[in-house]
Amino acid sequence: MTTTGCIRSVQVRQNGQIARPPFIALWPIIALLMTTPVSAQQYKNLSGEYSIAGQTIIDPPPNEPTDTHLYFALTGNAARDLYNAMKATARADACGEPGGLLKSIGAMQCTRAPGGKSYQCSFAIDIAKQRISGGSAC
Repeated sequence: MTTTGCIRSVQVRQNGQIARPPFIALWPIIALLMTTPVSAQQYKNLSGEYSIAGQTIIDPPPNEPTDTHLYFALTGNAARDLYNAMKATARADACGEPGGLLKSIGAMQCTRAPGGKSYQCSFAIDIAKQRISGGSAC
């Protein structure tokens, strides 16, 4: 065994010649992987509002628990990015400005104002069931 500085290599005699273990050839690949980001995912700031309330959005019954759902209304870049990521066909937004578009998947929905000047997404999370539910009345 020889040692040079901090790098240690193992020498093995094979048929009278020095052979290095096969993992030595992997060092350039390992070094590259160590300098490459593990994920392209980047967390970004988001804007919007949230509320903790009951299941019924409008006129809830008086005896309904008021802490079962976490409601979100995303705006800005977060809403735009979610709208663009939704693999759904945009259709006319019947509740918003004329010319606005709506995309929805299940109970999650995002709107795009005419010309793309603003975006909004609304949905809720049923806290106990950990499921997406509707976040707006329209």
